[in-house]
Amino acid sequence: MEISFEHSLAWILPIIALAAALAWWVYFYKKPYEDWKPNLRIGITVLRFLVLAIVAVLLLKPFIVTEESDEEKPRLLVYLDESYSVDSTQIASVKSTFENDPSLSDKYKLEYIKFGEDAHFDDEPSASNRLHTDFGKMAESINNFFYNDNIGAIVVASDGIQTKGQNPLYTTLRSTAPVFTLALGDSSTAPDFELSQVLNNKLVFLGNDFQIKARGVATKLQGETAKISLYRNGVLLEAKEMEIASQNQALEADFTTTADKVGVNQYVVQIALNDAEINPQNNAQSTFIEVLDNRTKIKIIAKAPHPDLAAFKAAIVANEQYEVETVLLEDWDKNVESADLFLLHGLPTNAQDLSLISLIKGKQKPILLVFSSKVALQQFNALGLGLNITAKGALTEQVGASVNQDFNLFSVKPNDKIKRFPPLWSPFGEFQAKADHQVLLYQSIGQIKTDKPLLAFYNQGAFKTGVLMGEGWWKWRMIDEAQDGEKWTDQVVLKAVQYLALKQKRNRLNVLAPKQISERQNIAFKAELYNESYELVTDIELDLVVTDSLDNDLDYRFLSSGNAYQLNLGSLPTGTYKWLAKANIAGQEATETGEFIVTENKAEFIRTKADFNFMQTWAGQKGGEMFTMDQLGKMQSTLAELETAKAVIHTSRDWKSIIEWQWILFLIATLLTIEWFLRKFNGYY
Repeated sequence: MEISFEHSLAWILPIIALAAALAWWVYFYKKPYEDWKPNLRIGITVLRFLVLAIVAVLLLKPFIVTEESDEEKPRLLVYLDESYSVDSTQIASVKSTFENDPSLSDKYKLEYIKFGEDAHFDDEPSASNRLHTDFGKMAESINNFFYNDNIGAIVVASDGIQTKGQNPLYTTLRSTAPVFTLALGDSSTAPDFELSQVLNNKLVFLGNDFQIKARGVATKLQGETAKISLYRNGVLLEAKEMEIASQNQALEADFTTTADKVGVNQYVVQIALNDAEINPQNNAQSTFIEVLDNRTKIKIIAKAPHPDLAAFKAAIVANEQYEVETVLLEDWDKNVESADLFLLHGLPTNAQDLSLISLIKGKQKPILLVFSSKVALQQFNALGLGLNITAKGALTEQVGASVNQDFNLFSVKPNDKIKRFPPLWSPFGEFQAKADHQVLLYQSIGQIKTDKPLLAFYNQGAFKTGVLMGEGWWKWRMIDEAQDGEKWTDQVVLKAVQYLALKQKRNRLNVLAPKQISERQNIAFKAELYNESYELVTDIELDLVVTDSLDNDLDYRFLSSGNAYQLNLGSLPTGTYKWLAKANIAGQEATETGEFIVTENKAEFIRTKADFNFMQTWAGQKGGEMFTMDQLGKMQSTLAELETAKAVIHTSRDWKSIIEWQWILFLIATLLTIEWFLRKFNGYY
C-alpha cells in the first residue's frame, strides 16, 4: 500500500508552513489572547494548525494505492468424443477419473467439451451430433472458445476415426499448449466385410440403362465367399459372388439395371453377413436415384460464334437433366417446340432477327438473353422481355458486378471474389423495367455499386425471361476454373436455367419439398398459394398431412412468411413418407402431393478399427503424447507434472481517494469542536 497525490508533493511544505503561520497569527499575533496561559495558547494553536494542515493536504487530493494479485490456473481442456463409434461408458469413465483426481483439480481449471459433428459444452449428448466425427471442427473450437486464455494442456479422448471435415493435422491452433491424445476403442483387426462406397448417377431417365458400382474390402476372411446383392425398393434385382483369396482383399461389383419406374427409387447394395463378423452395420448401403421421364431441352441460338457459348453450354450440361444444342441463328430450323428454354446470345441485331425471335416469344417459351456489343437496342426493346434501354449513343462500358442480397427467386452462394473478376461489356444508357422483376447481379463501376441490372429476371404472367447485360462471361468462368471448390459462375448459370426452364403450373398451390434427407436433419417445406386472380396470398390456412410407411398420419399447419408459407417438421425417423398439402380457397380445395425419404446415416459404423496411428501422429505433432486406457494413470501423472502449464498472476492497482474517508471529516469536526469549547470556556467566541 502506498499514498499518492494528484498534485505535486512540492506544495506540501509551503502548505504546512502557511497553516502554521495562520495558526500563529490567530493566537499569538492578535492581542486579545495575551492573558491566556502559554500552554493554553500553544495547545489551541496546535488544534487550529492541525485543522488547517489536514484541509491543506486534502487539497492535494491524496489517494491510497493498493495492489491486488489474482492467480489464474491454467486450463485443462478435455475433449470427449461422443460419436456413435465410441463406447459411451469409456467416455464416462475418463471424465469421472479426471474429476476425482485432486492433483489435476489443484493444478488446472478443468473444462469438459463434448464433440462429434460439432463441439459443445452441454453435459447431455446430442443425438444428431453423434452421427459424425469432425476433428477439424473440434480443433477450431479451441481457437473460438478459448481464444487468449491460459491453456495448460489439451486432452482428446477418441478412437481416432474421422468421418467428416478437415484433417486436424492441417488445422492451425492459436494456442501453443501440447495436445495429449487418449486412444479409445480397439485397434486390432477383426474379420469383416466392409461396403465402403456405392457409386451411381443421382438422376437417370426412364427406359435408360444405368450402372451401380459397389466397392468394399474383405478383412481376415480368406477362403470365404462374398455374396453381393442389389435390391430396388426391397426387391432383389441381381446377386454376385466373389471368392476371397487374401486376408485383405478389395471388393468391387458392377450392376447394370434399367430405369423403369418414374420417381425416387431406393437401391440397396448388401454383402451377406459372415458368422465371423462382429460389425454387421457396414455390410449394406442405400442409394437413391430419381428417374425422370424426359430431359429438359435447352437450345442456344447465337448470331455468331463466341467463347461465351462454350462457357454456358459447359455449365448446363454438367447437370444430366438438361440436353443442350447450340446453333447459329441462320441455321435454326425455326422449330420453337423443339426446346423448353432458349438461350439467345448477341440477338437481335436487326429487324429480321427480331421477327425470328418473336416466334419464340409468341409461344411463351422462356428466354435467357445474353447481351453482346452487336445487339441493336431498338430491336431489343421491341422484343418486350421486360426491360427497356435508352441508349446514350452506340456505346458500351466496362462494368463489374455485385450480388443482390435480397434476391429470393433461387439461392446463390455469396461470392467475395466477384469484385476481382474482369469487367464485362454492357450497353451505356438508362435501364427501365417494364415488368415484375428481381435483380440477381447489379452493375458496379470500380467500387461503386449502381442500380443498373447486370443479371435480372422478368415475369410477365406465364412468360419468364432473364437478361444478362454483359459480354465476356467466359473470362469469369476461366478464373473460376483456376479456383478450388464449386464453380460459382456455373452455379449462377445452372440456377438461372433451372428457374426459367421450370414449367409453371397454373395451380393455386405450389409446394417445394425435399425428396431425400438424412436422419436427424430438419425437414423444411415451402409453399406458395394463389387466389382466383393468381395473386399470392398468405391469409388462408394451409395444412400438411404426412403419412409414414405404417399409414400413420402426422398433421401440421404452415406458417406465413413474407409472401409465401414455410414449415419445419424437425427430424423424423428413417423411412418413406408421403405428404398432402391442402387449402380451401373461396370454397375450392387446392391440393398437392409428394413423397420424401429419410435415410439412415451409418458413417460412424462403417469403420470399427480405432486409428491409433492418427492419434499418435496428432499428439506428436502438437508437442504431446498418446496414451491408451491402460495408461490413464500415467497420463494423469504426466499432466500433473507438466512444467509448461503454469498459473498466471494478474496484478491490479486500486486507487481510493482519502477525501472519501468519513472519519477524516469527523476528525476535523472534533478538532474544531475542542477549539471552540476552549475558546468559549476562556471567554472568547
